[in-house]
Amino acid sequence: MDLCEECVELCVKNGVIAQDCITASDALDFLRRDDGLFDVIVMNDLVEHLEKDQIVETLLAARRRLEKGGCLVIKVVNSANPITGSSSRYGDFTHTIGFTQESLSQVLHMAGFKRVDVRAQNLWVFNPLVNLLGHTLQGTFNLLFRALFLLYGRKSTTIFTKDIIAVARN
Repeated sequence: MDLCEECVELCVKNGVIAQDCITASDALDFLRRDDGLFDVIVMNDLVEHLEKDQIVETLLAARRRLEKGGCLVIKVVNSANPITGSSSRYGDFTHTIGFTQESLSQVLHMAGFKRVDVRAQNLWVFNPLVNLLGHTLQGTFNLLFRALFLLYGRKSTTIFTKDIIAVARN
């Protein structure tokens, strides 16, 4: 299921997804109405566009639709990143909320997920030399950001990548 009909058509045309993928205008309505179960549900750049009262409700509905042992994978922009966090949160007018590793974990626990693992998204898609340079610079900045956050009393913040990914299981 995807909200964008053009994206679904393009992915089906290129063999990325199966023909039975559908478009729906609202993820919560889809999760409520269909009665099938899924092994995995992926919410890529979705929850930051929902109103606060819809976020927990959508995550609850997703949890109910998972098979036993299934997982929910969520990717959001990381508001804790001192360089891109603010522009990622406020640069898109359709974002209603920003997430950090702490708040993403908190909302998933509120929705009843027992095991939540929030990770840095370390995706580098350039040539190997640029990837090495980017990874090295990111590591250096992460150490600096971690030190600054500790000085400001934010002991639980440890992930500073542009995006964060949570894997949640019942």
